[in-house]
Amino acid sequence: MNSDWMAIQSFHRSQELLTAINELSIHLKLEAAGIADAQQTERAEAGKKRLVGFLRRLQPLLESAEQNEREPMTGADARLRQLAQRLAQARRVSSRGGSPLLRKSFNRMIELLESEKPEDRTPLLQGLKDLRRLLDEHLETDTRALVGGF
Repeated sequence: MNSDWMAIQSFHRSQELLTAINELSIHLKLEAAGIADAQQTERAEAGKKRLVGFLRRLQPLLESAEQNEREPMTGADARLRQLAQRLAQARRVSSRGGSPLLRKSFNRMIELLESEKPEDRTPLLQGLKDLRRLLDEHLETDTRALVGGF
C-alpha cells in the first residue's frame, strides 16, 4: 500500500473519530445542562460505539508500544501503529496527571464511555479532550502528507 493511500485512510479514520468525539461531547454538555435532544442522543450513541470499537482495536497496539518500545508492531497499518506509539509516549509523559485516557488502561475509558452515571461525565470529557488533541496532531501529519507544503 503506498503512503498516499495510507494517509488518505488515516485521514478518513481520524475525521470519523473526531466527529464521534464532537457529537458525544456536545451530547454530554447538553445533558449536563438538562437539555434533551433525541437526534443528538442518537448521534452520541453512534459516536460511543465508534469510539469503543476504535479503543478496543488500539489497545493491543498500545500495550505493544508500551512494553516493547523498539520492537516492531504487527496487526495494523503504519499510521495506526504511529498513533499507538504517540499515545504511548503521551502516557509516559503524562503519567502523573491527565485524563483516564492517559493515566489508566483503555478499559477504564471504555467503562466511562459505557457509563450512564453523571459523575463519570467529567472524566469522560477529559479523556475525549485528550483523544481529540492526539487525533488532531495525527491528522495534521496526514494532511501534510496529502497536500504537501501548501
